[in-house]
Amino acid sequence: GAQSAEAVLYVRMMTALAVAWVAIMGAAAAQAPGSGAPDPLIAALTPAPATLETPAGRAALLAALTSAQGRSDLDDIAYAAAMSLGAHALSAGDYPMAHRAWDDAAGHSGTTPVARAVLLRSRAHTGDAVTTIFEYGTRDSASARDQAYAELQQVAVDLYPYAILNRDDGQLTPFQEAYAEAISWRDAGRARYTPQPAAPMHESNGAVVCPVRWHGNH
Repeated sequence: GAQSAEAVLYVRMMTALAVAWVAIMGAAAAQAPGSGAPDPLIAALTPAPATLETPAGRAALLAALTSAQGRSDLDDIAYAAAMSLGAHALSAGDYPMAHRAWDDAAGHSGTTPVARAVLLRSRAHTGDAVTTIFEYGTRDSASARDQAYAELQQVAVDLYPYAILNRDDGQLTPFQEAYAEAISWRDAGRARYTPQPAAPMHESNGAVVCPVRWHGNH
């Protein structure tokens, strides 16, 4: 049901968050100048994780990401920071900030190697689509949810050429994991908001009142 889906999202996003912060620290060490004063933007993009539990901390990181736009030399740090911000904002129910964070992450996914760029960009788009699903999960906006499902479908299309390649040891590749996540959210969302048959209600004269339950998909 909805609660189990929310639990899955929370666990997956928090797991991704932990991985992202590991990536941040490694990227920061790799990209920090070897001499002279460090770039203050790097410090702003790598705050203590606990600060993202507060609205002020999230706002500060979003401001840093805004300053990092166009800085391809900081793509690795900025991408990980944006993914982390997206996860924290989504967990806090701040959907507008989450959307902005996912957009920033996509913008820092780079272009080469192509496969890596596709994977990073797809992860960001999945986060954005899932945010929309939750944002409108209890609101009457089928068009918004349809847009999210279309975004997830495009993610699946982009990942498919890489997802069909298997590892020799039989383990899932990062592309297969990302592909599975995208189609799972796409299909689960569609199933949840697709009309389902229900026992019809009748008026006293026998006329059917409500033959279909629409699950809020108005």
